[in-house]
Amino acid sequence: MDRRPFSPGFRLSLVDIAVVVVAVVSATLLDDWHPLFFVGILVAVGHFFLFCNVFRLPRWLELMWVVAYIAWAVCLASDIERLCLPASVLLAVFSVAVILWGMRLPSYHGLDWQFVNPGLRGWWESHQPMADDDFE
Repeated sequence: MDRRPFSPGFRLSLVDIAVVVVAVVSATLLDDWHPLFFVGILVAVGHFFLFCNVFRLPRWLELMWVVAYIAWAVCLASDIERLCLPASVLLAVFSVAVILWGMRLPSYHGLDWQFVNPGLRGWWESHQPMADDDFE
């Protein structure tokens, strides 16, 4: 099995840019149908970009956030005005908490990883599959 290259930090690909562009265009087009589509799409894709490209969080943290996002979307879709602001604040607080939690993990490899997690290279090397030449 080949070892993956050590490439921590912020990342951006053409696919990432395309996803963000499609999301913004879609959200803008769907805004006329219902404003929640605009907000919902941009919040989901914005967090996807933050979690996958900027902070590069592990999948299990992303999935925890998805549960909170679904609860937030249900609150907004229920159209009970008194729930919208508290639900939005809770989602924002939870988003920050998820990012901070991810930054405290020994596997953190996102933005500013050298400062936040100077031991990353050692962690990464100890978690890579062994190459055939490691047995020689």
